Amino acid sequence: MAHGNRPAGFVAGLICGILFTAVGFCVVYFLGWPMLREAKASSAWPTCDGVITVARVESKQERRDGKTTTMYSHHIEYRYSVDGKELTGDRVWTSDGGTSSNMSSFAKKAVARYPVGKEVTVHYDPAAPAVCVLEPGATWVTYLPLVLGGAFFLVGLMVLVIVVFKTVAAILFVGAAATAYATSGTQTTSYSGEPPLNAPPAEGGDDGIGIGE
Repeated sequence: MAHGNRPAGFVAGLICGILFTAVGFCVVYFLGWPMLREAKASSAWPTCDGVITVARVESKQERRDGKTTTMYSHHIEYRYSVDGKELTGDRVWTSDGGTSSNMSSFAKKAVARYPVGKEVTVHYDPAAPAVCVLEPGATWVTYLPLVLGGAFFLVGLMVLVIVVFKTVAAILFVGAAATAYATSGTQTTSYSGEPPLNAPPAEGGDDGIGIGE
């Protein structure tokens, strides 16, 4: 029964390895790196004056594991002008946007730091002025997709390496066993019908010496 499960285990391991590797790569390449590049680039963006127009803590009910949890987030908007065009932004950091926590303290601190009517410095992307932040640079949240995606990628890669190693080892073992069996089958003793040299005479036979009567 154990031998019958090996192909299924190989396929399952191969699928898991490919899946984890693919997910990790996508998270890193399509989310982690763009987020980090934008965060680092934002430190060199040009600035302009702005004013906070909306600042509030928002909450919503989410059901997790059969329990209802209240999630909190900050909602901050500001108005600014670039080349005479009025624009509106809502990101404090480049990693901001839709983040929430069951702790209301973080959201309250962000709202307290940027109350309505406060004048702020807005950092905006010169190639796309509608893309903006109040606090440029990277935060720990910026690196989170890279860490999680990298972990998934490494786990998947390790699974693939183990699966391939076991498969190659099994193939080599079967090949060595087959070679040993084939070699032992060809090493048979041939017999021509004549006794070997220096063999003792057969019992009761003539030893070649004539005896007179």
